[in-house]
Amino acid sequence: MASNNWLKMTIHDAAGMNRHNGRDERVNGNHENKFIDKSKSHLNLYIGCDNYSTTYEAMRERVKEVDALYPPKRKNKPAERIICCMIEIPCPQEIVDRGYEETEQFFQGVYGIYQDFFGVDNVHGGFVHFDEVHEYTDKDGTKRMSLPHMHCLVSAYSEWTEKNKKTGELTERRGINGKHFETRVRMKRLNELVENFCNQKFGVRFMTGETPQRKSVETLKAEEGVHQMTAQKKQIQAEIDALQCTHTSIQGSLEKLTEEKKGLVQAVGELKTEEFQIHNAISDLQTLQQEMKCEFDKKKAELSLLENSVLAKKEENEVLQKKIDELQQQVFSITIPEPPVHPQKPTIPRPQQSKEVYVKVMTEDIPYKNIFERKKEEKKFKAEYEEMLHGWSEYDRAVEQYNLDYAKWAENTKTLKALQEHLQTVFYYERRLEEGERIRYSAIEIEQGKQIKKLEKEKEELSQQSKKLQSDLETVMQQVQSLADAEYQRKRKRDAEIIEAYQVYCDIAPDEIEDIVTQERNRHHQDYDSD
Repeated sequence: MASNNWLKMTIHDAAGMNRHNGRDERVNGNHENKFIDKSKSHLNLYIGCDNYSTTYEAMRERVKEVDALYPPKRKNKPAERIICCMIEIPCPQEIVDRGYEETEQFFQGVYGIYQDFFGVDNVHGGFVHFDEVHEYTDKDGTKRMSLPHMHCLVSAYSEWTEKNKKTGELTERRGINGKHFETRVRMKRLNELVENFCNQKFGVRFMTGETPQRKSVETLKAEEGVHQMTAQKKQIQAEIDALQCTHTSIQGSLEKLTEEKKGLVQAVGELKTEEFQIHNAISDLQTLQQEMKCEFDKKKAELSLLENSVLAKKEENEVLQKKIDELQQQVFSITIPEPPVHPQKPTIPRPQQSKEVYVKVMTEDIPYKNIFERKKEEKKFKAEYEEMLHGWSEYDRAVEQYNLDYAKWAENTKTLKALQEHLQTVFYYERRLEEGERIRYSAIEIEQGKQIKKLEKEKEELSQQSKKLQSDLETVMQQVQSLADAEYQRKRKRDAEIIEAYQVYCDIAPDEIEDIVTQERNRHHQDYDSD
């Protein structure tokens, strides 16, 4: 049964309808209503307005205008106040079947009826939706198509007669009032006006007399989902029955593969024993190689030291001589720094008693009007005491730091003077020893020449031994790698056979097959990955 559906709204409810009725929001937004077909949104109509945002602002201005003339009685909860109504009306199926132009004429005529019934100033805009037409399942299981419909935003302006409970006097009232705006009489009268319009203009009935479903759009969508889920459930149950039939045959294949696996595990155990023996041999070879490498590195280091000893000593002597000359200039150019400056005493006096005694002495001779004034003065003198105590504490810390800095300065000054005197003596004897060192270096060069020839011979022998050990190690590692590759390929082949067995008996995704294989392994209580 077609009718005008009235939905009273607060200011927040009306603002939230912008997502459903706004021009840009309708096309670009993400909607929970899955039946909105954005490819048909260009067919939607905007009657009496350009966009929902302007309609919403016009409604707010109208409410302010009416409230200024006829203030509401209750103002404590403006957010919960009913200020407007969204009226939804579908187009009869007979008119829809006649085409788009006839449907548009119907909504244009209905909008004019709303303006006459509610007043032009109270009707702010209509939004016709052609993009929500979809198929749905009725309560009796019949497939039906939904109809194009219009949402119209109307201010809840009404005029009514109010009776005084005490005097019985009748008073004419008007203003924004949701209770008197939506009444049974007004709703019935509006339906009659639309019914007469349809009869005269199109020769069809608006109220067909059919029993309405009285279900919301969300309920209808949910029932449609239930029907779809029921069909899916039946299909899934059939697939489950088929899988259960093939499970027995697959189970037999798994048991056969398990028996084959036991033989493979035994073979793997033998390979592990051989691998362990090879690892022991490699470990012995690595130990020997490490010992030879350490000996070789040791001899190489000694040879390197002997080869570079003479040149290094000469260069070191030259560098040290330059450093000594620079150090001598730096030491004798160092001046004794100025002593640290003693900190300045605070100008405020040092407190001689505790904070409680100080506050008591300062406040005992002052007359007070009340206890609040006394508390205020005590607070002031406490702050003054804290300031004095903080100032002298900072001074005491500064004096303590000054004493430490002065002691350090005195010690550094004494050390610097002693160092300058000591360096003068060292520089004298250093020049005396320089000539003796030159003579000693000449003898060392002769001895080092003999040792270098001996070490070069030992180095050549160690190099040949190292190459032989490296060759033996590479041979063993190649044998181990070939065994590991063979074992890996065997495991891959066995997993492929299990997966192929499942794919032969039932159509299952690869990731689901992996889960089934894991469950079967756990059922047999065997560690599949340990081998």
